[in-house]
Amino acid sequence: MDQRFAFVDIETTGSNPVKNRVIEVAIVRVESNQLVDRWSTLVNPGMPIPSFIRKFTGINEEMLLDKPIFEEVADEILERLEGYVFVAHNVSFDYNFLRNEFKRIGKEFKSRRLCTVKLSRKLYTDFRKHNLDAVMNRLELEPVTDRHRAMGDADLLYQFWDKIHDEFDIERINEAISAQKGNVRIPSKLQQEQFDKLPESTGVYFFYGDDEERPIYIGKSRNIRERVLSHFTESYNSFRKSRMVNQIRKIDFVKKPGELSALLYESDMVKQHLPIYNKRLRKNKVLYLLDLTQKDLMSGLLTVNYRKLVNPSYDDLESSYGPFRGKAEVEGFLESIVKEYKLCRKTLGLENVYKDEQPCFNYELGKCIGVCDMEMDEKKREKLIEKHNLLLRAALEREKYEKWPFGSPIVIKEFNQETGTMELHLVNNWCLIGTFQGMDEMNEALNEAKSENFDLDKYKLLRGFIKRNDVEIIEL
Repeated sequence: MDQRFAFVDIETTGSNPVKNRVIEVAIVRVESNQLVDRWSTLVNPGMPIPSFIRKFTGINEEMLLDKPIFEEVADEILERLEGYVFVAHNVSFDYNFLRNEFKRIGKEFKSRRLCTVKLSRKLYTDFRKHNLDAVMNRLELEPVTDRHRAMGDADLLYQFWDKIHDEFDIERINEAISAQKGNVRIPSKLQQEQFDKLPESTGVYFFYGDDEERPIYIGKSRNIRERVLSHFTESYNSFRKSRMVNQIRKIDFVKKPGELSALLYESDMVKQHLPIYNKRLRKNKVLYLLDLTQKDLMSGLLTVNYRKLVNPSYDDLESSYGPFRGKAEVEGFLESIVKEYKLCRKTLGLENVYKDEQPCFNYELGKCIGVCDMEMDEKKREKLIEKHNLLLRAALEREKYEKWPFGSPIVIKEFNQETGTMELHLVNNWCLIGTFQGMDEMNEALNEAKSENFDLDKYKLLRGFIKRNDVEIIEL
Protein backbone atom coordinates (compact mmCIF):
# COMPACT_ATOMS: atom_id res chain seq x y z
CA MET A 1 0.00 0.00 0.00
CA ASP A 2 1.22 3.53 -0.80
CA GLN A 3 2.92 5.32 2.11
CA ARG A 4 3.28 8.83 0.63
CA PHE A 5 0.17 11.01 0.55
CA ALA A 6 -0.33 14.69 -0.33
CA PHE A 7 -3.49 16.20 1.16
CA VAL A 8 -4.50 18.96 -1.23
CA ASP A 9 -7.08 21.70 -1.12
CA ILE A 10 -7.56 24.59 -3.53
CA GLU A 11 -9.73 27.69 -3.65
CA THR A 12 -10.99 28.95 -7.01
CA THR A 13 -12.97 31.73 -8.66
CA GLY A 14 -15.83 29.32 -9.44
CA SER A 15 -16.78 25.73 -10.13
CA ASN A 16 -15.85 25.40 -13.82
CA PRO A 17 -12.24 24.21 -14.32
CA VAL A 18 -12.19 25.57 -17.89
CA LYS A 19 -13.63 29.04 -17.25
CA ASN A 20 -12.44 29.66 -13.67
CA ARG A 21 -8.99 29.86 -12.06
CA VAL A 22 -7.16 28.74 -8.94
CA ILE A 23 -6.59 31.42 -6.29
CA GLU A 24 -5.01 29.34 -3.51
CA VAL A 25 -3.25 25.99 -3.18
CA ALA A 26 -2.35 24.10 0.00
CA ILE A 27 -0.43 20.80 0.23
CA VAL A 28 0.12 18.77 3.40
CA ARG A 29 2.54 15.88 2.78
CA VAL A 30 2.58 12.71 4.88
CA GLU A 31 4.91 9.71 4.73
CA SER A 32 4.23 6.52 6.71
CA ASN A 33 1.51 8.47 8.57
CA GLN A 34 4.04 11.09 9.71
CA LEU A 35 3.72 14.76 8.76
CA VAL A 36 6.54 15.80 6.42
CA ASP A 37 5.66 19.43 5.62
CA ARG A 38 2.90 21.97 5.03
CA TRP A 39 2.94 24.46 2.16
CA SER A 40 0.49 26.93 0.68
CA THR A 41 0.40 29.91 -1.64
CA LEU A 42 -2.09 32.45 -2.91
CA VAL A 43 -2.29 32.72 -6.72
CA ASN A 44 -3.19 35.73 -8.84
CA PRO A 45 -5.88 34.42 -11.23
CA GLY A 46 -5.81 37.40 -13.59
CA MET A 47 -9.56 37.76 -13.35
CA PRO A 48 -12.12 39.24 -10.91
CA ILE A 49 -13.25 37.24 -7.89
CA PRO A 50 -17.05 36.88 -7.63
CA SER A 51 -18.65 38.30 -4.49
CA PHE A 52 -19.86 34.90 -3.26
CA ILE A 53 -16.28 33.56 -3.45
CA ARG A 54 -15.02 36.59 -1.50
CA LYS A 55 -17.62 35.97 1.20
CA PHE A 56 -17.02 32.21 1.29
CA THR A 57 -13.20 32.26 1.44
CA GLY A 58 -12.37 35.76 2.65
CA ILE A 59 -10.00 36.15 -0.31
CA ASN A 60 -10.32 39.41 -2.30
CA GLU A 61 -8.54 41.00 -5.27
CA GLU A 62 -6.33 43.21 -3.11
CA MET A 63 -4.84 40.17 -1.39
CA LEU A 64 -3.81 38.73 -4.76
CA LEU A 65 -2.41 41.77 -6.56
CA ASP A 66 1.23 41.06 -5.68
CA LYS A 67 0.91 37.26 -5.61
CA PRO A 68 2.45 34.99 -8.28
CA ILE A 69 0.45 33.79 -11.26
CA PHE A 70 0.03 30.03 -11.57
CA GLU A 71 2.86 29.61 -14.07
CA GLU A 72 5.31 31.03 -11.50
CA VAL A 73 4.44 28.39 -8.86
CA ALA A 74 3.67 25.48 -11.20
CA ASP A 75 7.08 23.83 -10.93
CA GLU A 76 7.04 23.93 -7.15
CA ILE A 77 3.55 22.40 -7.07
CA LEU A 78 4.65 19.63 -9.42
CA GLU A 79 7.75 18.95 -7.35
CA ARG A 80 5.74 18.73 -4.13
CA LEU A 81 3.17 16.34 -5.63
CA GLU A 82 5.57 14.09 -7.54
CA GLY A 83 5.63 10.58 -6.09
CA TYR A 84 2.70 11.24 -3.74
CA VAL A 85 -0.89 10.05 -3.92
CA PHE A 86 -3.11 13.09 -4.55
CA VAL A 87 -5.70 13.16 -1.74
CA ALA A 88 -8.64 15.58 -1.60
CA HIS A 89 -12.24 15.81 -0.49
CA ASN A 90 -14.16 15.25 -3.75
CA VAL A 91 -10.82 14.69 -5.43
CA SER A 92 -12.05 15.14 -9.02
CA PHE A 93 -12.74 18.84 -8.38
CA ASP A 94 -9.27 19.74 -7.06
CA TYR A 95 -7.43 17.42 -9.45
CA ASN A 96 -9.23 18.65 -12.60
CA PHE A 97 -8.69 22.30 -11.67
CA LEU A 98 -4.96 21.82 -11.22
CA ARG A 99 -4.72 19.66 -14.35
CA ASN A 100 -6.38 22.42 -16.42
CA GLU A 101 -4.12 25.09 -14.93
CA PHE A 102 -1.09 23.02 -15.98
CA LYS A 103 -2.54 22.48 -19.47
CA ARG A 104 -2.85 26.24 -19.99
CA ILE A 105 0.91 26.61 -19.58
CA GLY A 106 1.77 23.54 -21.66
CA LYS A 107 2.57 21.18 -18.80
CA GLU A 108 1.12 17.71 -18.23
CA PHE A 109 -0.04 16.67 -14.77
CA LYS A 110 -1.05 13.13 -13.85
CA SER A 111 -1.22 11.57 -10.44
CA ARG A 112 -2.71 8.69 -8.53
CA ARG A 113 -5.76 9.92 -6.64
CA LEU A 114 -7.66 9.17 -3.45
CA CYS A 115 -11.00 10.72 -2.49
CA THR A 116 -11.68 11.24 1.23
CA VAL A 117 -15.43 11.58 0.57
CA LYS A 118 -15.49 8.04 -0.82
CA LEU A 119 -13.17 6.86 1.96
CA SER A 120 -15.53 8.28 4.60
CA ARG A 121 -18.53 6.61 2.95
CA LYS A 122 -16.74 3.28 2.90
CA LEU A 123 -15.63 3.43 6.53
CA TYR A 124 -18.63 5.15 8.10
CA THR A 125 -21.49 3.37 6.39
CA ASP A 126 -24.10 4.34 9.00
CA PHE A 127 -23.91 8.03 8.14
CA ARG A 128 -25.59 9.81 5.26
CA LYS A 129 -23.58 13.05 5.06
CA HIS A 130 -19.88 13.04 4.25
CA ASN A 131 -19.10 16.67 3.41
CA LEU A 132 -16.15 18.16 5.27
CA ASP A 133 -18.30 19.95 7.87
CA ALA A 134 -20.18 16.74 8.66
CA VAL A 135 -16.93 14.77 8.94
CA MET A 136 -15.37 17.44 11.17
CA ASN A 137 -18.33 17.49 13.58
CA ARG A 138 -18.85 13.72 13.63
CA LEU A 139 -15.22 12.87 14.34
CA GLU A 140 -14.72 15.88 16.63
CA LEU A 141 -11.74 17.12 14.65
CA GLU A 142 -9.95 20.15 16.03
CA PRO A 143 -11.56 23.32 14.65
CA VAL A 144 -9.42 25.45 12.36
CA THR A 145 -9.46 29.24 12.29
CA ASP A 146 -9.15 29.41 8.50
CA ARG A 147 -12.02 27.10 7.49
CA HIS A 148 -12.78 27.45 3.73
CA ARG A 149 -9.19 28.49 3.13
CA ALA A 150 -6.94 25.99 1.41
CA MET A 151 -4.55 25.25 4.29
CA GLY A 152 -7.32 25.03 6.89
CA ASP A 153 -9.19 22.46 4.84
CA ALA A 154 -6.02 20.52 3.96
CA ASP A 155 -5.22 20.33 7.69
CA LEU A 156 -8.70 18.92 8.32
CA LEU A 157 -8.07 16.18 5.75
CA TYR A 158 -4.87 15.22 7.54
CA GLN A 159 -6.77 15.17 10.85
CA PHE A 160 -9.36 12.89 9.23
CA TRP A 161 -6.55 10.61 8.03
CA ASP A 162 -5.06 10.53 11.54
CA LYS A 163 -8.47 9.83 13.08
CA ILE A 164 -9.35 6.84 10.91
CA HIS A 165 -6.02 5.24 11.84
CA ASP A 166 -7.06 5.51 15.49
CA GLU A 167 -10.52 4.04 14.90
CA PHE A 168 -9.82 1.30 12.32
CA ASP A 169 -7.13 -1.31 11.89
CA ILE A 170 -4.80 -0.93 8.93
CA GLU A 171 -6.35 -3.87 7.05
CA ARG A 172 -9.76 -2.20 7.11
CA ILE A 173 -8.32 1.12 5.87
CA ASN A 174 -6.31 -0.56 3.13
CA GLU A 175 -9.42 -2.47 2.06
CA ALA A 176 -11.38 0.81 1.78
CA ILE A 177 -8.57 2.42 -0.23
CA SER A 178 -8.24 -0.59 -2.53
CA ALA A 179 -11.98 -0.63 -3.18
CA GLN A 180 -11.73 2.97 -4.36
CA LYS A 181 -8.58 2.60 -6.43
CA GLY A 182 -9.52 -0.76 -7.90
CA ASN A 183 -7.20 -3.30 -9.41
CA VAL A 184 -6.60 -2.88 -13.12
CA ARG A 185 -7.20 -6.16 -14.91
CA ILE A 186 -6.05 -5.76 -18.50
CA PRO A 187 -6.91 -8.63 -20.87
CA SER A 188 -3.80 -10.34 -22.25
CA LYS A 189 -4.57 -9.39 -25.87
CA LEU A 190 -4.96 -5.68 -25.09
CA GLN A 191 -1.72 -3.70 -25.21
CA GLN A 192 -0.74 -1.09 -22.59
CA GLU A 193 -0.26 1.42 -25.42
CA GLN A 194 -4.04 1.43 -25.86
CA PHE A 195 -4.34 3.09 -22.45
CA ASP A 196 -1.41 5.44 -22.77
CA LYS A 197 -3.02 7.32 -25.68
CA LEU A 198 -6.37 7.90 -23.92
CA PRO A 199 -7.08 11.62 -23.29
CA GLU A 200 -8.52 13.11 -20.11
CA SER A 201 -11.14 15.04 -22.05
CA THR A 202 -14.78 14.79 -23.13
CA GLY A 203 -15.69 12.45 -25.94
CA VAL A 204 -16.87 9.03 -27.08
CA TYR A 205 -14.89 5.80 -26.79
CA PHE A 206 -15.18 2.53 -28.74
CA PHE A 207 -14.32 -1.04 -27.71
CA TYR A 208 -13.56 -3.48 -30.53
CA GLY A 209 -13.25 -7.26 -30.48
CA ASP A 210 -11.82 -9.48 -33.21
CA ASP A 211 -13.76 -7.49 -35.83
CA GLU A 212 -11.93 -4.15 -35.91
CA GLU A 213 -14.64 -2.56 -38.06
CA ARG A 214 -17.61 -3.06 -35.75
CA PRO A 215 -17.44 -1.97 -32.09
CA ILE A 216 -18.80 -4.25 -29.39
CA TYR A 217 -19.44 -1.32 -27.01
CA ILE A 218 -19.68 2.47 -27.29
CA GLY A 219 -19.69 4.91 -24.38
CA LYS A 220 -19.23 8.59 -23.60
CA SER A 221 -17.52 10.43 -20.77
CA ARG A 222 -16.32 13.85 -19.70
CA ASN A 223 -13.01 12.11 -18.97
CA ILE A 224 -12.38 9.37 -21.54
CA ARG A 225 -9.30 7.96 -19.83
CA GLU A 226 -10.90 7.76 -16.40
CA ARG A 227 -14.08 6.14 -17.69
CA VAL A 228 -12.31 3.58 -19.88
CA LEU A 229 -10.04 2.55 -17.01
CA SER A 230 -13.09 2.12 -14.77
CA HIS A 231 -14.22 -0.75 -17.01
CA PHE A 232 -11.06 -2.57 -15.99
CA THR A 233 -10.89 -1.54 -12.33
CA GLU A 234 -14.49 -2.10 -11.25
CA SER A 235 -15.31 -5.58 -10.02
CA TYR A 236 -16.93 -7.76 -12.65
CA ASN A 237 -20.35 -8.04 -11.07
CA SER A 238 -21.93 -9.79 -14.02
CA PHE A 239 -21.01 -12.50 -16.49
CA ARG A 240 -22.01 -10.16 -19.35
CA LYS A 241 -19.52 -7.46 -18.31
CA SER A 242 -16.73 -9.97 -17.70
CA ARG A 243 -17.29 -11.46 -21.15
CA MET A 244 -17.24 -8.02 -22.80
CA VAL A 245 -13.98 -6.97 -21.12
CA ASN A 246 -12.25 -10.20 -22.11
CA GLN A 247 -13.27 -9.71 -25.75
CA ILE A 248 -11.73 -6.22 -26.11
CA ARG A 249 -8.83 -6.12 -28.55
CA LYS A 250 -8.73 -2.43 -29.48
CA ILE A 251 -9.83 0.89 -27.98
CA ASP A 252 -10.52 4.02 -30.02
CA PHE A 253 -11.99 7.43 -29.19
CA VAL A 254 -13.30 10.68 -30.66
CA LYS A 255 -12.86 13.90 -28.66
CA LYS A 256 -15.79 16.32 -28.52
CA PRO A 257 -16.03 19.99 -27.45
CA GLY A 258 -18.63 19.32 -24.75
CA GLU A 259 -20.99 16.91 -23.06
CA LEU A 260 -24.00 17.49 -25.34
CA SER A 261 -21.88 16.89 -28.46
CA ALA A 262 -20.58 13.67 -26.92
CA LEU A 263 -24.06 12.46 -25.95
CA LEU A 264 -25.53 13.14 -29.40
CA TYR A 265 -22.58 11.48 -31.14
CA GLU A 266 -22.79 8.46 -28.83
CA SER A 267 -26.50 8.13 -29.64
CA ASP A 268 -25.80 8.24 -33.39
CA MET A 269 -22.95 5.74 -33.20
CA VAL A 270 -24.92 3.21 -31.13
CA LYS A 271 -27.84 3.37 -33.57
CA GLN A 272 -25.50 3.06 -36.53
CA HIS A 273 -23.30 0.18 -35.31
CA LEU A 274 -25.69 -1.63 -32.90
CA PRO A 275 -22.93 -2.86 -30.54
CA ILE A 276 -23.89 -6.13 -28.88
CA TYR A 277 -23.13 -4.83 -25.37
CA ASN A 278 -25.09 -1.57 -25.62
CA LYS A 279 -28.61 -2.00 -24.28
CA ARG A 280 -29.50 1.68 -24.29
CA LEU A 281 -29.78 4.19 -27.16
CA ARG A 282 -30.79 1.64 -29.80
CA LYS A 283 -33.22 2.97 -32.36
CA ASN A 284 -36.85 2.27 -31.50
CA LYS A 285 -38.71 1.58 -34.72
CA VAL A 286 -42.06 1.62 -32.90
CA LEU A 287 -42.98 4.09 -30.16
CA TYR A 288 -46.00 3.95 -27.88
CA LEU A 289 -48.26 6.92 -27.11
CA LEU A 290 -50.96 7.12 -24.45
CA ASP A 291 -54.36 8.71 -25.12
CA LEU A 292 -56.90 9.71 -22.51
CA THR A 293 -60.36 8.28 -23.22
CA GLN A 294 -63.61 7.41 -21.47
CA LYS A 295 -63.95 4.01 -19.83
CA ASP A 296 -67.67 4.12 -20.55
CA LEU A 297 -70.20 6.71 -21.67
CA MET A 298 -72.42 6.46 -18.61
CA SER A 299 -70.06 7.12 -15.68
CA GLY A 300 -67.60 9.52 -17.28
CA LEU A 301 -64.71 7.53 -15.81
CA LEU A 302 -61.49 8.13 -17.74
CA THR A 303 -58.87 5.57 -18.69
CA VAL A 304 -55.97 5.29 -21.13
CA ASN A 305 -55.37 3.54 -24.45
CA TYR A 306 -52.03 3.21 -26.15
CA ARG A 307 -51.12 3.56 -29.81
CA LYS A 308 -48.13 2.07 -31.62
CA LEU A 309 -46.63 4.39 -34.21
CA VAL A 310 -43.61 4.27 -36.49
CA ASN A 311 -41.92 7.68 -36.65
CA PRO A 312 -44.76 9.64 -34.99
CA SER A 313 -45.47 13.09 -36.35
CA TYR A 314 -45.22 16.30 -34.34
CA ASP A 315 -49.05 16.45 -34.20
CA ASP A 316 -49.23 12.88 -32.87
CA LEU A 317 -46.72 13.68 -30.14
CA GLU A 318 -48.39 16.94 -29.11
CA SER A 319 -51.85 15.40 -28.76
CA SER A 320 -50.81 12.40 -26.65
CA TYR A 321 -48.75 11.40 -23.61
CA GLY A 322 -45.33 9.86 -23.90
CA PRO A 323 -43.72 8.60 -26.03
CA PHE A 324 -42.60 5.28 -24.54
CA ARG A 325 -40.16 2.72 -25.93
CA GLY A 326 -42.46 -0.26 -25.59
CA LYS A 327 -45.46 -1.82 -23.88
CA ALA A 328 -43.39 -2.80 -20.85
CA GLU A 329 -42.35 0.84 -20.35
CA VAL A 330 -45.99 1.94 -20.66
CA GLU A 331 -47.09 -0.59 -18.04
CA GLY A 332 -44.20 0.37 -15.76
CA PHE A 333 -45.26 4.02 -15.89
CA LEU A 334 -48.91 3.15 -15.21
CA GLU A 335 -47.92 0.95 -12.26
CA SER A 336 -45.90 3.83 -10.80
CA ILE A 337 -48.79 6.32 -10.95
CA VAL A 338 -51.22 3.70 -9.59
CA LYS A 339 -49.00 3.37 -6.54
CA GLU A 340 -48.39 7.11 -6.10
CA TYR A 341 -51.96 8.37 -6.68
CA LYS A 342 -53.98 5.29 -5.55
CA LEU A 343 -55.45 4.93 -9.02
CA CYS A 344 -57.39 1.85 -10.05
CA ARG A 345 -55.42 -0.91 -11.79
CA LYS A 346 -58.61 -2.39 -13.21
CA THR A 347 -59.68 0.96 -14.70
CA LEU A 348 -56.27 1.43 -16.35
CA GLY A 349 -56.29 -2.06 -17.84
CA LEU A 350 -53.54 -3.47 -15.64
CA GLU A 351 -55.71 -6.09 -14.00
CA ASN A 352 -58.18 -8.54 -15.51
CA VAL A 353 -61.29 -9.09 -13.42
CA TYR A 354 -63.77 -11.77 -14.47
CA LYS A 355 -66.81 -9.90 -13.20
CA ASP A 356 -67.26 -6.21 -13.96
CA GLU A 357 -68.79 -5.68 -10.55
CA GLN A 358 -65.76 -7.04 -8.72
CA PRO A 359 -63.35 -4.33 -7.46
CA CYS A 360 -59.63 -4.48 -8.09
CA PHE A 361 -57.27 -6.28 -5.72
CA ASN A 362 -55.71 -3.02 -4.50
CA TYR A 363 -59.12 -1.82 -3.30
CA GLU A 364 -59.23 -4.70 -0.84
CA LEU A 365 -55.83 -3.54 0.47
CA GLY A 366 -56.86 0.11 0.77
CA LYS A 367 -54.57 1.13 -2.08
CA CYS A 368 -57.26 2.22 -4.58
CA ILE A 369 -59.64 5.13 -4.04
CA GLY A 370 -62.58 2.89 -5.01
CA VAL A 371 -63.96 3.83 -8.43
CA CYS A 372 -64.14 0.09 -9.18
CA ASP A 373 -66.58 -0.61 -6.30
CA MET A 374 -69.87 -0.89 -8.17
CA GLU A 375 -71.86 -1.41 -4.95
CA MET A 376 -70.85 1.97 -3.55
CA ASP A 377 -73.43 4.73 -3.08
CA GLU A 378 -73.92 6.38 -6.49
CA LYS A 379 -73.28 9.96 -5.34
CA LYS A 380 -70.16 8.92 -3.44
CA ARG A 381 -68.88 7.04 -6.45
CA GLU A 382 -69.50 10.07 -8.70
CA LYS A 383 -67.25 12.16 -6.44
CA LEU A 384 -64.58 9.46 -6.47
CA ILE A 385 -64.75 9.24 -10.27
CA GLU A 386 -64.25 13.01 -10.49
CA LYS A 387 -61.27 12.72 -8.11
CA HIS A 388 -59.83 9.75 -10.02
CA ASN A 389 -60.09 11.65 -13.32
CA LEU A 390 -58.29 14.68 -11.85
CA LEU A 391 -55.52 12.51 -10.39
CA LEU A 392 -55.11 10.61 -13.64
CA ARG A 393 -54.81 13.82 -15.66
CA ALA A 394 -52.25 15.20 -13.20
CA ALA A 395 -50.21 11.99 -13.33
CA LEU A 396 -50.21 11.89 -17.14
CA GLU A 397 -49.00 15.49 -17.35
CA ARG A 398 -45.63 14.26 -16.12
CA GLU A 399 -45.25 12.40 -19.42
CA LYS A 400 -46.73 15.09 -21.64
CA TYR A 401 -44.69 15.73 -24.75
CA GLU A 402 -43.21 19.20 -24.40
CA LYS A 403 -44.16 21.71 -27.04
CA TRP A 404 -41.25 23.13 -29.03
CA PRO A 405 -40.52 26.42 -27.17
CA PHE A 406 -39.12 28.29 -30.17
CA GLY A 407 -40.83 29.80 -33.19
CA SER A 408 -38.18 28.53 -35.60
CA PRO A 409 -35.16 26.22 -35.80
CA ILE A 410 -32.31 26.96 -33.41
CA VAL A 411 -28.57 26.40 -33.31
CA ILE A 412 -27.04 25.03 -30.11
CA LYS A 413 -23.42 26.12 -29.92
CA GLU A 414 -20.90 24.17 -27.88
CA PHE A 415 -17.40 25.64 -27.68
CA ASN A 416 -14.43 24.27 -25.75
CA GLN A 417 -12.12 27.10 -24.67
CA GLU A 418 -9.36 24.69 -23.74
CA THR A 419 -9.11 22.98 -27.13
CA GLY A 420 -10.59 25.72 -29.33
CA THR A 421 -13.05 23.22 -30.91
CA MET A 422 -16.68 23.97 -31.65
CA GLU A 423 -19.81 22.18 -32.83
CA LEU A 424 -23.12 23.67 -33.95
CA HIS A 425 -26.25 21.54 -33.61
CA LEU A 426 -29.14 22.57 -35.86
CA VAL A 427 -32.41 21.58 -34.15
CA ASN A 428 -36.10 22.00 -34.94
CA ASN A 429 -39.14 20.52 -33.14
CA TRP A 430 -36.72 18.56 -30.90
CA CYS A 431 -35.26 16.82 -33.96
CA LEU A 432 -31.57 17.16 -34.78
CA ILE A 433 -31.19 18.29 -38.39
CA GLY A 434 -27.41 18.19 -38.43
CA THR A 435 -24.15 18.91 -36.59
CA PHE A 436 -21.55 21.26 -38.07
CA GLN A 437 -18.09 22.58 -37.19
CA GLY A 438 -18.72 26.16 -38.33
CA MET A 439 -21.39 28.64 -39.42
CA ASP A 440 -20.35 28.58 -43.09
CA GLU A 441 -20.68 24.80 -43.25
CA MET A 442 -24.06 24.98 -41.52
CA ASN A 443 -25.40 27.74 -43.77
CA GLU A 444 -24.43 25.78 -46.88
CA ALA A 445 -26.41 22.79 -45.67
CA LEU A 446 -29.32 24.73 -44.16
CA ASN A 447 -31.39 25.10 -47.34
CA GLU A 448 -31.12 21.42 -48.22
CA ALA A 449 -31.40 20.04 -44.69
CA LYS A 450 -34.43 17.98 -43.83
CA SER A 451 -35.54 17.20 -40.32
CA GLU A 452 -34.71 13.72 -39.06
CA ASN A 453 -37.38 11.36 -37.85
CA PHE A 454 -38.24 11.78 -34.19
CA ASP A 455 -35.63 10.22 -31.88
CA LEU A 456 -36.74 9.72 -28.27
CA ASP A 457 -33.21 9.70 -26.84
CA LYS A 458 -32.24 12.95 -28.57
CA TYR A 459 -35.53 14.57 -27.55
CA LYS A 460 -34.75 13.88 -23.89
CA LEU A 461 -31.11 14.97 -24.22
CA LEU A 462 -31.92 18.24 -25.98
CA ARG A 463 -34.81 19.07 -23.65
CA GLY A 464 -32.65 18.48 -20.59
CA PHE A 465 -29.75 20.65 -21.78
CA ILE A 466 -32.00 23.51 -22.87
CA LYS A 467 -33.82 23.49 -19.53
CA ARG A 468 -30.54 23.53 -17.62
CA ASN A 469 -29.27 26.51 -19.64
CA ASP A 470 -25.98 24.66 -20.09
CA VAL A 471 -25.67 25.60 -23.74
CA GLU A 472 -25.58 28.69 -25.93
CA ILE A 473 -28.69 28.97 -28.13
CA ILE A 474 -28.92 30.97 -31.35
CA GLU A 475 -32.44 31.45 -32.73
CA LEU A 476 -32.63 31.61 -36.53
